Order: sequence, then C-alpha cells, then structure tokens
Amino acid sequence: MSWVGASPELLFIPDRDRDDVPDGSPQVLLNGFGYQDTHECLNSFLWGPDGWLYGIQGVFNLAHIGKPGAPEDQRQELRAGVWRYHPVRHEFEVFAHGGSNPWGLDFDAGGQLFMTHCRSYGGRGGTTHVLQGGQFWNQANANYAPFIIAAPPTEFPGFRNYLLASARYDHGAGGAGAPGTDAIYGGHFHVGTMIYLGDNWPTEYRGRLFTHNLHGHQINQQVNRPWGSGFDTVHAGQDLFFCSDPAYVALDLQYGPDGAVYFIDWYEPQHCHNPNNERWDRGNGRIYRLQWDATYQPSRTRTRLDLSSPAELVELHGHPNDWYARTARRLLHERAVAGTLPQEIFPALGGIFSTHLDPAIRLRALWTIHALGHFTEQVSERALNDPDEYVRGWGIQLAADDRQLSPAQLAAFQRLAQDDPSQVVRRHLASALHRLPAQDAWPLIERLARNGEDRESLPVFIRLLDEPALRPAALGVLARFDSPEIPVGLIERFGVLPQD
Repeated sequence: MSWVGASPELLFIPDRDRDDVPDGSPQVLLNGFGYQDTHECLNSFLWGPDGWLYGIQGVFNLAHIGKPGAPEDQRQELRAGVWRYHPVRHEFEVFAHGGSNPWGLDFDAGGQLFMTHCRSYGGRGGTTHVLQGGQFWNQANANYAPFIIAAPPTEFPGFRNYLLASARYDHGAGGAGAPGTDAIYGGHFHVGTMIYLGDNWPTEYRGRLFTHNLHGHQINQQVNRPWGSGFDTVHAGQDLFFCSDPAYVALDLQYGPDGAVYFIDWYEPQHCHNPNNERWDRGNGRIYRLQWDATYQPSRTRTRLDLSSPAELVELHGHPNDWYARTARRLLHERAVAGTLPQEIFPALGGIFSTHLDPAIRLRALWTIHALGHFTEQVSERALNDPDEYVRGWGIQLAADDRQLSPAQLAAFQRLAQDDPSQVVRRHLASALHRLPAQDAWPLIERLARNGEDRESLPVFIRLLDEPALRPAALGVLARFDSPEIPVGLIERFGVLPQD
C-alpha cells in the first residue's frame, strides 16, 4: 500500500496482497493542496506514533484542503505548516501552522516532533520543535493568525520565541553548521530530517538529528538540547558524508532495519527556483546506503515483518532499532482494522507499558495501545501518573485526541495543571486546551496561570482572546500574571481586545 503526494491531491494506492502490483487505480483521499510554488508542495510523509499520517507544506502555497467534492466551508486553509490525516477515520487537520520551506519530519524517542527548513530564520537554516497547535515564524513573515504580531515589541527581549514558537532555537548553530568533511559547506539550505534511533551507527549518534545540507553536499549533525518545555537545537560534532558531484541533490534520509541510513539523491544540476519544467532532468535519480563499518552487524531479525505473528510484533517494541517498533505498530494497526488481531496481545502490550523500566519503551507500547483503539480509562490513568514527563505529556495528548475528556481525565488534567512540576507536561496541557470545549478548558487555564514559571503559556491565552465567548475570562486570567515581563497592557498591542 502506498500513500502518494501529487499536488493538489493526496492519493492512496491499495495493494492488499502485498505483491507490489496495485489493486486498482489510485484513490483520491484529499485535494486542494497548493502547488503555486512547486518546490515546496506537500512532502515528508511520516507515520506518527499516534497512528496519524503526518506531512508538510511550504509557505508560498495556498491550500484549501478537504475531501473530493467538499465545499469551501468544509475545507481547511493551510499555507505553511504540518498537517496530519487519520487513515481509518479519514479525518484531516492542521497540526501546526508556519515554518518556511519545511522539508523533513521526524519524532524522537520521547515522541517530540521536529521539522527542518530549507530556508528560514532570516536566511539561515533552522530546525523547529513542532508543538501541536503552534504558530511558527514563516519566510513571508505574514498570514499569521489574528492573535500573532509579525514583529515582537522591542522592549521585551526574547518575547518572539514565546509568542510564535513557545520554544528556543539557536539559529546560527542549529542552521548552517560549520565546515565538516570539506571546506565547502553550503550555507543555509537543509532538506530532510532524521533523528537516528537505529542500531548500526555508534551510540553517541543515537538521538541526534541529521539533515542534508543541500548546497554543502553533506549531512549536518545537530543536537536537540532540552530547554524549558522545548529544545535548543545546536550544530554539534563532525558533519558527515561529503559528495563532490555538483548534481548531487539529497532529499531525504531514514535509517532502515539494518541500522544503516538510506537517502535519496534527486541528481539534478539545477537545484531549485526554475519555473521551466522542460529544463529538469527526469531521467536520473539515486538511492544511497550509509553504514558504519566498525559497528555494523547484519540484522538477525526478520525484516519481512508482515510475515510475523502478532506476538512477535509485540515483542519488537523492545528492539534497539526503532524501525522495528514503528513498523510493528503500523502492521498491528492494519490488522486491528481488518479484524484479524487476537485479543490476547493487549495484556502483553499493557504489561510492557506498565512495567518496562525504559520510558521510551513504555511510550512505544502506549502509542500502539492507542492506535489499536484500546486507550481505556485505565490506560489513561496509568499514563497520566507515569513517573516520566514525556509519558505523562503523551497521556494528555492522546486523551485529547478526540477533543473530549471523561470526568476522570478532566480531573487528572486539572491536577496536573496545578501540581505537576514538569514544564513539558504543562506545555502538553497548553496544546490540549485548543482541542477541548470551553467548559473543560477554563479550569485548566485558571490553574496554569498560577505558575509564574510558565510565561510561554501566554500565547495560549492570547489565542483564546480571539474567541469572543472566552475573551472576558481570558482577560481575567491575564490580569493575574504578575511577571513584569508580561504586563496585561502588552496584550493591547495585539489588536484583539474589544474596543468598548
């Protein structure tokens, strides 16, 4: 089965017998994606740990996305941003708005999503920690939501980070990088995102982010350092793999079942920005494989996981190469939809989630349980009380996925908003606010507002100011912020307050 982006359409090509021959013509699932600027159309498809298909679109494309035949009032506008599509419920939504020319998505071991920009942040490359519901700077520096201003007030240094991203990025170090394997290292164009969670490369590279430096013809290495509730992405270590061929144009990179890294070479003497379609070389293209000889060991695990039993797929959740866990989750999800999954696998997954000492393995099991439709009240309670902040954060995100909470979940959310010591957890709560009805959101806002450490929650309240029904209560919450860096008067600069 294949998912294909061919702007303006998202296509699905079925192959149920897995013989690599399509079962029929492509099915149009969505249309309306933009293609005004053809070098930043929908790209970078990635299965999220929550069972959604994620993708990106770049800044100079205007899209109104919906199912074929849907009227305009049933479509969602997207310029630049991260979108996602649920393969079973056939739901589409914008996960986060903004970003410049994003090419590349990946999740780390804690389920945090990162995207890489081909051009961004004042002409320098950038890596963005993508927050659900976030609004991020874009190259056009325009088309923000009404509660966003393009230029932050100069009297509040650093406020732009809180306003547009709720995270911090070191634009210089996290962008172009430094000379690596050759003196030519290319500037600010980056394509592809891979957070290495394989088992071939040396252990010091595990969890690091790698991206192609388009004009530098090499792979840059970055580190996502925790900072507050987000990350500070910095260039670190030696860059890898220099290619001297001027037609080398690498587009993507992923680790495979053998732990080696595979990447695509467009192989084109023109790199971008040429509207003359006849000038493109359509007859070439390459795929490379990069293994680390000193540590390479042929995989002893079956790679045709579609031939594995459900019990074997559950066991793979503990494999050191995350490729196996991700693929096992997808196959279990497919079997659950087909009705061929035995019930006895759920106690096995539950055991991993409840007892494994590694929070990354617990998260793998939690994601699969949710994807299979077994995110019960008991599982939710366990997740929201987990000792690890990222597990608790994902307990929040998964509970709010269908935009409604049970009374027990709402009570747990209120407790976390008031008492949880983790900024990561409170940031997940802030993202969840926009998925909840007002009567559930306001008790959380009241509690979050009492924590002086959470200045980056302010964009949440600003956004709520744009909702007429919530504006009076939002102003009341803002009045309780006592930080001199965030006076209530600052909100008046945003032009969203009532005029009376």
